[in-house]
Amino acid sequence: AVFGFCDIRNFMATTEVLREEVMLFVNEIANIVHSQVSAHSGNANRNMGDSFLLVWKRTASPDGNWTDIVEKALISFLKVNIDINRSPDLRQYNSPDSKIGARLRKYIPDFRVRLGFGLHIGWAIEGAIGSIRKIDASYLSPHINLAGRLEEYTRVYGVTILFSGEFYELLGDDAKKCSRKVDEVLLKGTNHPVSLYTYDCNFNDLGVKLKAIRLKGDDHEEEKVVDRRISLIGPAPIIGHNRELIEVEKSAFRTDLELRALQWELPPQFLPLCRKGVSVYLAGKWKEAKILMEAACRVAPSEKNGPCGCVLEFMAAHEFVAPPDWPGYRALGKK
Repeated sequence: AVFGFCDIRNFMATTEVLREEVMLFVNEIANIVHSQVSAHSGNANRNMGDSFLLVWKRTASPDGNWTDIVEKALISFLKVNIDINRSPDLRQYNSPDSKIGARLRKYIPDFRVRLGFGLHIGWAIEGAIGSIRKIDASYLSPHINLAGRLEEYTRVYGVTILFSGEFYELLGDDAKKCSRKVDEVLLKGTNHPVSLYTYDCNFNDLGVKLKAIRLKGDDHEEEKVVDRRISLIGPAPIIGHNRELIEVEKSAFRTDLELRALQWELPPQFLPLCRKGVSVYLAGKWKEAKILMEAACRVAPSEKNGPCGCVLEFMAAHEFVAPPDWPGYRALGKK
């Protein structure tokens, strides 16, 4: 199954400010999370106050393939953040002009309702956990723990979402084109390195971006593919030979305007610079990686506080020279 963790940022400080009102705050967020996950074939498994465990299981139907499932999981988390940013119920918390918003900003500067997400795929044992006094239906697995760790490290890398290499490999081509590898790490308590990937997304001014996309038109329109069947008799075409027009199935990462709007302002050279920079960094060519990642930070200044900035800080501690025994990954403890 696919396991996803979703965590509310700054929850302890928010609770201190909101006090009894925090229950309404959490339930408004839970309604959005549960609704989008359910709409994309997933299920809410655990509500843990400031976080949620979500699960997507493969169905027995012929179309229950893993690519469809992992893409629905990723899309649901992206849609959750879109809904969080435009929710009228949550607007009061984000607005400095509201009483609640002003209270929150007094203790948490630049407060906004933000969530972090982690996604991983693997096995789990499903069953009832507890005693005669309290029983919960849940899952036990190291893969669930890893999904939680991925969410935890979104703070380290300054991103909204992190997913594992196993999850990434099952995505379709269009989703992969929108994603990038950010690091290869050995997490505390694990024996094998984990590939970390993210999906860059900017949730600011989505309405403006959607209008711009609609005005520009759909530049992702795909051509129809013609299936010209070859005759078994010979190379000469048969008179009256049938031709079928097959519509290419379009990915939601191409057709969904909201998903496209998330990367609308991303400079075209940004993702190639990041991908190449991470590739040479993992290969031990840190001087070259420095040039590429700094270039990525110049074309997208917010990346200084993102994955490239995080890796540049790590390499700078070693004067941009890879250790002689560099294994192509680094140990990452809790920051």
